[in-house]
Amino acid sequence: MDFIVNPAAGRGDYMRTIGKIKSRFTDAKIIITKAPGDATVISRRLANEGADLLVAVGGDGSAAETAAGILTSENKNARLGILPVGTGNDLARSLGIKEDLNFAFETLARGNCKNIDVIRVNDGYCLNIASLGMDTEIVAYQMKIKKTFKKFSYYASIIKNIFTFKPFEAKIRIDDQEISGRFTLAAIANGERYGRGVKIAPGARLDDGLILLCLIRAMPNIKMAFVFPKAVKGTHGTLPEVAFYPAKRIVIEADALAGIDGNILPRVKTHDFSILKGALTTIVPFDNREELI
Repeated sequence: MDFIVNPAAGRGDYMRTIGKIKSRFTDAKIIITKAPGDATVISRRLANEGADLLVAVGGDGSAAETAAGILTSENKNARLGILPVGTGNDLARSLGIKEDLNFAFETLARGNCKNIDVIRVNDGYCLNIASLGMDTEIVAYQMKIKKTFKKFSYYASIIKNIFTFKPFEAKIRIDDQEISGRFTLAAIANGERYGRGVKIAPGARLDDGLILLCLIRAMPNIKMAFVFPKAVKGTHGTLPEVAFYPAKRIVIEADALAGIDGNILPRVKTHDFSILKGALTTIVPFDNREELI
């Protein structure tokens, strides 16, 4: 069993996590990443060398990077395991994997295989949710000020964006339908939740062969401060600016910052999202083989 550890994930207490891994799996192979993208390179190499289970030790971004290496390898039998020690861990939560390390260890040791969908994004992959707009700007600015504001960085970024964010113009193709306009947020969802439990795409499933697009048309920024609490519960669909679209392919043309599974993407003007049904094999708890969200 190979563990790919992101030392920057969560609280950064990765040495303590490594100690627990070694205590539970004495034959574990542990590799620590040094830079963004390392997990993809490492997992691809290990999969091509015959590794059958690659465990992402981190959050949603670490899982996505590790999965990308598996998906671009020649080993079609390699599986993804998750040890959720990141900040959000929304993908693990959707798979039924609790943040308790002993529970996650038991899942890795005795869990079942489950194929889940993957969203192809231009030349990359998304496991949970990709987004454009205000939420992505909040995450990007939070990363810049995290060392200064520490645990208050997220709230500081929200306040900053309430005053500075500008809705983006977009042309969006949803299968055979085309819409355009000004938008505050677009979430392209495989799973229901992101941002540590925000139910941005209620009804999205990891194994239904569909993307669920949540679109929020342009609104005053201050109003978004009231939308987010509704999104936590998944009740924002009652607002007139919010709409949901299930699809197999979505193409968005917009000059807007985008993010995938918590990682910020280089700025490009066209994002092409398509569903790859059942493309990735994951390890889930024994009693969660069918109930994925």
